[in-house]
Amino acid sequence: MRNKSRLYFALVFLGLSLTCASAEPIGSVVEVSTRVTGSGPGGNREIIPQSSIYLNDNLNANASGNAQIKFIDGTKLVVGPGARITIDELLYSTDTSFKKLTISAVTGAFRFVTGNSNKQAYQINTPVGTMGVRGTAFDVQVTKSETHITLIHGAVRLCTSRGSCQDMRGKCSYAVMRRSGVSLKGDLRERSQSEKDKFPLLASQSHLNAGFRHWGSSCVTTAFKMNPAVPTPQKPTTQKAAAEITPPTPPSSPTPPEPSNSNNRSGKGDNSNPGNGNSSGTNRGTDNPNNSQGKGKGNGNGNGNGNGNGNGNGNNK
Repeated sequence: MRNKSRLYFALVFLGLSLTCASAEPIGSVVEVSTRVTGSGPGGNREIIPQSSIYLNDNLNANASGNAQIKFIDGTKLVVGPGARITIDELLYSTDTSFKKLTISAVTGAFRFVTGNSNKQAYQINTPVGTMGVRGTAFDVQVTKSETHITLIHGAVRLCTSRGSCQDMRGKCSYAVMRRSGVSLKGDLRERSQSEKDKFPLLASQSHLNAGFRHWGSSCVTTAFKMNPAVPTPQKPTTQKAAAEITPPTPPSSPTPPEPSNSNNRSGKGDNSNPGNGNSSGTNRGTDNPNNSQGKGKGNGNGNGNGNGNGNGNGNNK
C-alpha cells in the first residue's frame, strides 16, 4: 500500500513536471495587426505584442490579421490572413536551438524563416503533404486541397501525402502541391495575377516589422523584358505656305518735272495775281484776270492761264 502511494505521488510529480515544461514559452510575439487569437497551454487569449507562444498552441488569424512570432532559436513565423496554425512538436537540442520543430497549417497564409537550428529540424505539415526546410524563407497559402509555395530564398523539399517529392529552388520560384503530386510553376513574376494574389504577405509588407520583411515583394511584380530604345517619332514640321505674292503696286503717274528756274523768273498767281510770264529779259504780259494768255517778247516764251492760276514774276509789268 505504501509502495502504491509512492508510485501515485511520483506519477503526479512527473505529470506536473511535464505540464510545467510544456507551459514554458518557446517564443514571443513581436508585432500584431488586426486580430489573432490563441488557445492551448497558454489559455484562450487574444494575441498581443509580447504575448508568449507555447508548444501545442493553436493560432488563428482573421481575414486581415497577422501575428509576427520569433522563436527562441531565431526562427520567424508570420501567422497571416485567415491562417490556422498549430505548434505540434518540439524537441530541444540546446537552450537556444531545436532538434525538432513541427508546425501544422490547416488553412490561410503564413511566412516561415528558419533560425539557428539545424535545417533538418524543421517540418511543416499541410492537408496535402509536408514541407522539409533546407535553410530558407518562403511564403505559403494553404487550402484543403492545395498548398501554394513561393521561395524568397533557399530551398524546400515538397512531399505529397502519397509519397511523391520534388525539390524547389530559386528565388521567386513557385509551386503547387496537391495529393496527386507537385507542380513546379517557374517564376512567380511571370504567373497570372490571381496566382500572385495568393501571397498577401508579399503584396504588402508595410505592416510587418523590419525583421520580418524580405525583398521577396518583388516576386509579385511583373518581370518586364526591356526592348531596345525606339526613337520617338518626330512630329512632322508643318511646311509654311509659300509667302503670298504681293501684287506690285501700280506705278503712280509720273510727276511732271519742276520747271527749271535757270534764267527763269517765274511766279504763281491766283485771281489776285493774273498773268504769266517767263523771260530771260524784259517781258511784258497781258493781264488776263480769268482766262488769259500772256505773251512776251524776248528770248523767252510767255504763257498765261486764267482760272485763277497764272505764272508771272520777275520783271513782269
